[in-house]
Amino acid sequence: MALTPPTQALAESCEAMVANVRSKTGYDFDTAALPFAFLVDADGADRAERARHSLTYHAEKKALSAALRATPSGETVAVAVNIAMCDDCHNMFAFASKAYGRTITCTETQSKRKHAFARGSCNCPRRLTCCKKC
Repeated sequence: MALTPPTQALAESCEAMVANVRSKTGYDFDTAALPFAFLVDADGADRAERARHSLTYHAEKKALSAALRATPSGETVAVAVNIAMCDDCHNMFAFASKAYGRTITCTETQSKRKHAFARGSCNCPRRLTCCKKC
C-alpha cells in the first residue's frame, strides 16, 4: 500500500530527524521500550530492524518531527501526546533538544505530565535514569 504524499513526507521527515539526532548525539534506540511479544516472532537482524523501524515511527517522534518543521528556529517546540511517552521516545526528545539546540516541551494530555527537554535532559524525575549517554 502506497503512502499518501503528506504521510510520505512525514515519514521521510521523521526518518531524517532520527538520523540527524543519531549522528549528532549518542542516541540509540532503546528496544526495551517495545513489548516483548513484539519481537518474539523475529530472529537476529530481522528482529533488530523490526525494532528500529517500529521505534522510528512512534507517534511521539512523528509529532516532534512535524513540530520541529513548523516551529521557527529559536522558539520552543511544543508537542502534546495523548499517551505516556515510552522510554525510547523520552530519550529521543532529550537527545533532540541537544542536537537541535532547542527547548522541547511535551505534554502527556492523559496524565497531565509535562516534560521540558533542554540541552539533552528533562525536568522530570525520570531524568536521573533516562538519557544514559547525555
